[in-house]
Order: sequence, then C-alpha cells, then structure tokens
Amino acid sequence: MTSVCELDAGRMLDLYAKGELSPVEVMHDVLARADAVGPVLNPFCEIHHDDALAAARAAEAAWKAGTARPLEGVPVSIKDTTAVKGFVFARGAKWAADAPPADADSPLVER
Repeated sequence: MTSVCELDAGRMLDLYAKGELSPVEVMHDVLARADAVGPVLNPFCEIHHDDALAAARAAEAAWKAGTARPLEGVPVSIKDTTAVKGFVFARGAKWAADAPPADADSPLVER
C-alpha cells in the first residue's frame, strides 16, 4: 500500500469504511512524518500529539459505531491564523506567542 501520508481523503475514508485502516494508524504515521520533516521544512508552529491522537481515537470509535461524519478521521492542519479553542491564537505573529488561548473555535474549525 502507498504510505498513508500519500492517500487522498476519498481513499482513506474508503479504507476506514472497510475496516482496513484506522484513523489512529493514520495519525501515528502523519505525526511521525511531521516530526521527521519538521527540522528540515519547519512546516508547523506547534504539533499537539496528544490532542491529535485523542481525536483519532474518537474518530476510530465513530467508525466502529457507524456514526462517523463525512470526513471523520481525515487529518488536517490548522494554520495559526485560525482560532482553535484552548490553543494560543498567535495569528502568525511571533510577538503573540504568549497570547492567551482562544476561547472558541472559528467556524472553519467547528465544521
């Protein structure tokens, strides 16, 4: 199989539906890839491993229960110019790295 990091969302969702792949497996691979390329590419300001894995476990449970939403378990990254409840909302500015956490998700994150 192709690396899960190279699967498109449609194929990933198909494999979830068949029980041939789990969101937790995908998240482990995605986090490993992000950690590997991080020192070279510096693509992320922060990576929240524990939160990502918790979301993946919740997605896996939804697939098993038959209650998965349309894109359940497909990993995404959120640019730091978008508010995510509980996380620093720096808006891309280094000087705002100590800003208080956002008190609500932006509509983009909610959806």
